[in-house]
Amino acid sequence: MYLTNAPSYTNGKLNIYYRRLYNGLKFIIKRYTPNNEIDSFVKSGDFIKLYVSYNNNEHIVGYPKDGNAFNNLDRILRVGYNAPGIPLYKKMEAVKLRDLKTYSVQLKLYDDKNASLGLVGTHNGQIGNDPNRDILIASNWYFNHLKDKILGCDWYFVPTDEGWTND
Repeated sequence: MYLTNAPSYTNGKLNIYYRRLYNGLKFIIKRYTPNNEIDSFVKSGDFIKLYVSYNNNEHIVGYPKDGNAFNNLDRILRVGYNAPGIPLYKKMEAVKLRDLKTYSVQLKLYDDKNASLGLVGTHNGQIGNDPNRDILIASNWYFNHLKDKILGCDWYFVPTDEGWTND
């Protein structure tokens, strides 16, 4: 999944256009804790942190610990709080919940007590004057609709080998 522009903020929320793949900024996943495996690939069941690469810096994706739910259902995720001292829930788990024959996974966000805050995905909703803007959310709604809908919570990650480009 890629972002199309620099992280923009509307009340601190990240605006993304996820349908424009391979254009813009990229997401980076890293293991939450290092492990002793031979390779560095993230697999289903691994705990991860999610970052956005922008201006040669990595900005963490997370949910503010003092944040409010959007529509009493979804939690709007934030990118790259540069202010130290603003705590985020940022621990995610790569899980394979859909029985699709693809390389997609879902990302489950956790709080500090390892309670699920929902699956990470996109929500299309009007923010400001742009009705086509997508926002990154964590929502428990996805759990109830994984089997019957095409959702914005399937993540496809492509490893970047040496010499790899978007072209």
